[in-house]
Amino acid sequence: MLTERVLAAVPRPEHQLLFLLARTRIGEAGYAEARQFIANHTIDWRSVVDTARAHGVLALSYKHLLALRPESLPQDLIQTSKGTVMTSAARNLQMAKETIRIAELMSAAGIEMLTFKGAALALLAFDGVGGRQFNDIDLLVSSADLVKAKNLLLEQQYVAISSPEHRSMQKDDHDRSYQGYDLVSRDGRIAVDLQERFGLRFSSFDLSFSELWARRQTIGLPDSRAMTLSFEDYILVLSAHGTQHRWGRLKWVSDLAELVIRAPDLKWNTILERAKAMRTERMVRVGLLLAHEALGMPLTAEVERWVYSDATALKVMQDVLRWMFIEASNFDPSLPRALFDYGFDLSVRPRLNDKIQCVIFLTRRRLTRRVRHETADRPTA
Repeated sequence: MLTERVLAAVPRPEHQLLFLLARTRIGEAGYAEARQFIANHTIDWRSVVDTARAHGVLALSYKHLLALRPESLPQDLIQTSKGTVMTSAARNLQMAKETIRIAELMSAAGIEMLTFKGAALALLAFDGVGGRQFNDIDLLVSSADLVKAKNLLLEQQYVAISSPEHRSMQKDDHDRSYQGYDLVSRDGRIAVDLQERFGLRFSSFDLSFSELWARRQTIGLPDSRAMTLSFEDYILVLSAHGTQHRWGRLKWVSDLAELVIRAPDLKWNTILERAKAMRTERMVRVGLLLAHEALGMPLTAEVERWVYSDATALKVMQDVLRWMFIEASNFDPSLPRALFDYGFDLSVRPRLNDKIQCVIFLTRRRLTRRVRHETADRPTA
């Protein structure tokens, strides 16, 4: 059941419905709630499907819409959604197989490699690679192996590219991003994000490869396997990733919720201790609050007390929900959006120096994007 905070922050019924559908498993009680919700509201189904696609949760939503079969749902939307979901599943399978192939190549070359998000997270938390939409292959290696791993991928017909997002933070050579390399296959069908560490800009969040490797777990397809993060490390990483993007996609909340639900014997004390050591407790709190309130992810009594003990985290969570479904193309120059961006980023960073550096970065990027936005809107002769 949606909480009063969620209903107040997200007024459109189409978006509220997605909170009920963006889950792998709903159960009879969940379906009954969704049916009653649909009966009580006039739903713009094209908006539901378009928003689900934009937020990366169409595969989840489509499965449940098929089960619900509301009379007001146009049949053409069912067919177009089916085509999109099937195409995505086929592409996901291709990337999953490529992930395994790369893992085997890295292992043969003596390179320790972790794969995360993408196919790894789909296998751990989404009943297979078709249940989670993803666009690239995320890989993590040690700093000592980074260039060697890149060169191995170049030998496999990948091309290193300069990412616009990371261009201002490049290191040694023209294709190096701030913590790794972006590569794409020569046919342009598969993108790889090769990183040497996890890190969140202007924060104390930092998990070394060696400690992540020591706590790794194995995932696999038939007759193949690869290494990925432990469940505990995943929760920290997904919280940081959502923070990096201000939780702007429902998919990222779903990732966290589904992982927590599927994780066996989750060591919450370990998670909270690591978050405290890195001073990222609020990042984790906001993520868990979103997953708990918007997607009904269960929490133990102890963790629930911990997440609700931070009033600022609760306010940040509500602000995230208010902005989550406001489409702003690539850039929203409005003052309210700027206030949200600055407020969010400053709230989740406890150290003064991080706050200062973050303000400088946000201001520089915002001014750059404003110039690009105004230039693009300027009529040509």
